[in-house]
Parts: sequence; structure tokens; C-alpha cells
Amino acid sequence: MCLSSLKGGILPIPTFGINNIIKVYKMKKYILCLATMLLSTISFAQTSRQYMGAYTSDDHSESGLGLTGYPGTYSIVADIPAGLLTAYDGGKVVGMRFAVAEPCNTTKCFVLKYNQSKEDTLAVARVTSSKAGWNEVMFDKPVKLDLSGLSGICIGYDYEQTSTNKPLSVSEEGYICESYIYGDLGSGTGYYNVGLSSYGNLCAQAIVEKEFAQNSMIAFDFEDTYLLKGKSGKIEMGVQNTGTVSATQLDYTITRNGVTSAEKHINLSKPINALVGIGSVNIPIDANSNTTTEEVTITITKINGQANTSTEEPAIGKLITVNKLFPHRVAVEEYTGTGCGWCPRGMQGMENLRAKYGDSFVGIALHQYSSNSRDAMAIATNNYKKLNFSGAPSCMIERGDEMDPYYGSANDIRADFAEALNKVAPVGVEVSGMWSKDKKSVTGYANVEALSDGHTYDIEYVLVADGLKGSSSAWKQSNYYYQYAANQVEDDLQKFAFGGEFGQSSFSGWVFNDVALASSFTNGINKAKTLGTLSANKPVQSECAISIPTSTLLVNAIHYDQVYIVALVIDKSTGKIVNAAKNTIGDETAIEEIMETPILKTLENSYNLSGQRVGAGFKGLIIKNGRKYIQQ
Repeated sequence: MCLSSLKGGILPIPTFGINNIIKVYKMKKYILCLATMLLSTISFAQTSRQYMGAYTSDDHSESGLGLTGYPGTYSIVADIPAGLLTAYDGGKVVGMRFAVAEPCNTTKCFVLKYNQSKEDTLAVARVTSSKAGWNEVMFDKPVKLDLSGLSGICIGYDYEQTSTNKPLSVSEEGYICESYIYGDLGSGTGYYNVGLSSYGNLCAQAIVEKEFAQNSMIAFDFEDTYLLKGKSGKIEMGVQNTGTVSATQLDYTITRNGVTSAEKHINLSKPINALVGIGSVNIPIDANSNTTTEEVTITITKINGQANTSTEEPAIGKLITVNKLFPHRVAVEEYTGTGCGWCPRGMQGMENLRAKYGDSFVGIALHQYSSNSRDAMAIATNNYKKLNFSGAPSCMIERGDEMDPYYGSANDIRADFAEALNKVAPVGVEVSGMWSKDKKSVTGYANVEALSDGHTYDIEYVLVADGLKGSSSAWKQSNYYYQYAANQVEDDLQKFAFGGEFGQSSFSGWVFNDVALASSFTNGINKAKTLGTLSANKPVQSECAISIPTSTLLVNAIHYDQVYIVALVIDKSTGKIVNAAKNTIGDETAIEEIMETPILKTLENSYNLSGQRVGAGFKGLIIKNGRKYIQQ
């Protein structure tokens, strides 16, 4: 929801508790999809000081947020991945500042560092109280910022939460990052994600002192780029501005097969902020005249006409020229549950994707927030790939960065989906499914083909269902939006606001779609065999049986003609989904009846699972001469 429309908001019951702040950031040289935080810069009298935080302005909300149902003293932190702090490495952390919406009792402010096994205090300062607005504190002893071996930096402060105050100030500026509250909010002492990112970024920034370069930019290694033979296209290359000047234009060279081009120039569609703005640059390039794989090196030579002083290596990637492309379907996995009061917006976000993108959208709603007794659609965490969502509602597009399933990485999940859909799928996949006679299991069949040699892939199968609903308490959806008037929320969320069709603290009657019933994972192990290392133009087949859940409450709600088989192809080196397929499921009993038909026993024609005659162009499970085959 829009922060500007919420005055004096009360944060919900904590959505997710974790034992510690240790988060694994697999920061590759290319920070993926720009789903990252922008680190801000300001002008001091001494130009060697910069603010380090989650956004680029002094903006802060004068209307605060608070956990009024949980009085006590807590620590609250903004979490920043270390991979974004390159420009600050080696500098001195000399102080910090934080903004609050109203005066409150505070005891200290601090900067923490952490890796995958522990967290340590980097710097701390005592604070006796805080005034409304920004509060700046300098540390008694500056501390060098050494990022080697770190996963991230946390910037935060302690504050007293009462039953009435709402001191937490946030800003909608920049890319919204996660914040955590440390204390006991009902599930033991630890760090809790209370959904603050739904409102914006926590107003907390460190002050770092260093001699920063004026013109410095890092280019990140880029993903494989596929182009049709004889065509032109673009390489999408991530960049990070580590200089003190906002970048509006770049010069670069391209090296292909050992030959370096003349210097080329490009004007950026929008500036990349100084220290450490993250952006992407589309580099024009021509495909090869033959199908081949080339290594391409891109070197940024100038920023705004001045020499690039960065000492980082140039960007490297592969350009793969092919003679065909495959349909791309994008999988979106949503973390949700009927016990999650903010999840109605995630449900609406998924419906928005279904409506706009149709068959290109492969939705998988993982009801893992609540237990079976609270959620009739709950799927056990060990019966699906472990995705480590930090809170609900959340989603991942093709197992990229975690984001909001309604707002996406910025304002609309549909924009993030469109970006993913526009990428070339390195593999093609088609899937078919067949019910067992007793409707207790489904066998999935997939046909997978790669565009190029040498990549190793896994495959996972999922059963999803549409049209699920019920009247018992286990089907009631929690809803925090009932606290707000219709004019305080987006138009398509007004149905959940006070006076709307579903404007109660919990509601029935919603039809749940894309619900994950089961997958090829059992007890944490994927039963579907790996596809292995694929070669171009050499399709491989896969098969896997999946059992339907036995919960009577869920089984009685299933419409078997609205259950679908999904196949997900995973790049084993990155863990990302590279393509997906979804299909209806045929009936084994009907197939056997079809195969017993005398005329079908004698004809050599091919038929699909519904008994319809198909041609050579049909891909999937077919019946021919009374036997079942996968037709490529």
C-alpha cells in the first residue's frame, strides 16, 4: 500500500521469526536483476564523507509506524548486502543517523557486520533520547570498514515501544530492503521480519569517511545472451557506479574472439546515481553469421567522457548464436497462507499476472505460512524445494530475488514479470500428465531441449490446482486491510478494505488458484532424475510420479479438471528456473478405453490423452498403435 495514504499505521503481528540475522547472499559478480538497494550520497563540507544507506535522499515519513500490541524495548535494523558496498570498502565508519516520526526513548545506535556464521558489533554509540526527524550521532572511535568475508551490514538503533507510540519512520525512496526487529515478539528472542518493507525503507544510514574516486564504474559479468543467426540484439550488462559523479553516458569497447572494437558511446536512458548506484546498460551487438558460442568481453573506458578509474576486471559473458528460439513461460512461486493478514495483496498480485500474461504465467502458490489446522491448502516444507523465504507475502520470479508478489521490486509485480519474460529461454520444455485410475497420483512426462551445449539442468514437477474454496475455518483468509478505508489502498485492493466484499478481519468465499498440491519432492528429496548435461538439438525425456495429498478437507475441494502438471527446468549452476511448462492432465481410464477401441488398435494414427487425433507437430504424451509414447 502507499505509505502516503497510511497515517500513524500499526504494524501487524510479526509475519516471520528467525533465530538470527545470518542471511546467505550469493553475490555473484553480476548483482542479479537490479533487485538491490541503492546507496546514497550527500554533500558535506568535507567531500570525503558519504551517507551509506538504502536510498538517496533525506526523505522520511512524518507519520510513524509501531508495534503497539507489543510494548517493550527493541532493536531495529536495516539490512544491506555487503556486495553493494564496494565503494565504501576500506573507509572509516565515523557515525550514523536515524529518523523517527515522533520523539521516543532510545538508548543506542549501532552498525553491525555479519557473515554466514556470526554477527559482530562494528560500532556503537549511546543515545539518551531522540527528536522527531533525523538524529545524527558520531562514534567515539572510527572503525575501518573491511568487507572481506562479510555477508552484510546492519544499521539500526534501540527504541522503546509503548502501547500508543508509533515512532518508526520509513521512506519510499530507493529500492525497498528488508528490516528486522530484535526482541521477543511471541516466538522467543530473535530477529523478526514484521513487514516494514511493505511501507518502505527504515530511515537509518551510516556515515563513512574515505577518499572516493570521482569517475569509477564496475561492469558485472553478464548472463548468456542468445541471438538468432543473422540478427541484432543487446547484451544486458549490470553496472555499479562507485564514483562520486552521477553517470549519464558511457564509452566502452567489445572484444570478440580476441579482436577489440573501436571505442563506442552510449547515452544512458536514466542516470546511474553516484556511490553506488546500480543500473543496467543494453549494449548493442550483432549475432554471428553462423551458429556458434563466443566469449565476449566488455570494458567500460569512460564515464561522462572522463577515464574510468576502476581497477575491477571487465565484464565477461557468452554470446550464443542459434537458429531457433523456444517459447518462454515464467514461473512465479508465492509464499502465502490463510493465516497471513497481508497476503490478500499477494493473492491479488498473482491474479493480476494471470489476467495479463495468460499461459506465459506459471503460478505456484505455496501455502507454507500456516499449519494444516489453520490452512486447508498447507503444503509441507519438505514436500517442495526449500526456498528460504524471509516473510509473507513474498514471491520469487524464476527463483531470482525475493520480492513482494503485488508491488514487485518497485511498484508493480507485472513490470518484473515482463522483464523476465523478455529474456530468451535457453531450453524448451513441454509437459504432459496422466491420472492414475484411483485419482491418487499423477505421472508427469516432460520433453526438454537445449539451445546450446554444455549446461547441466535439473527438472522438478509440481501439481497445482485452481478453483479451491471451502467454508470451514481452515479456508478463512486473514486480512489486515479491513482496518483501512477504500481510498487508502490501491483500486484492486479495495475489495479487502473496510466495506469491501472481503473487508473483514478474516473472510470466506475467495477462490484460490495456482495452489501447489504436491511436487516431485518427498522428505526433502527430488524424485525426478536430473536431466544432466544437455547438447543442442538433442531432446531428452523425463518422467516422474507424484502423489495427491490425503487430507480430506483438501481432497474434497479439488476439481480434477482444474488440476495441472507443471515442469520446472533448473540451471544446476545457478539454481534458477530457466523455463517452465504447464498442462492439463489426462485420464488413464479414458486412455485405456481409447486404446481398447478396435479401430484404434488397427490404425497407426497418433492420439492425445483425450483421444483426439494429433499430427507430427504435437509434442507430449501420445497413443499410437495402442501404446503410449512421448512425441518430441
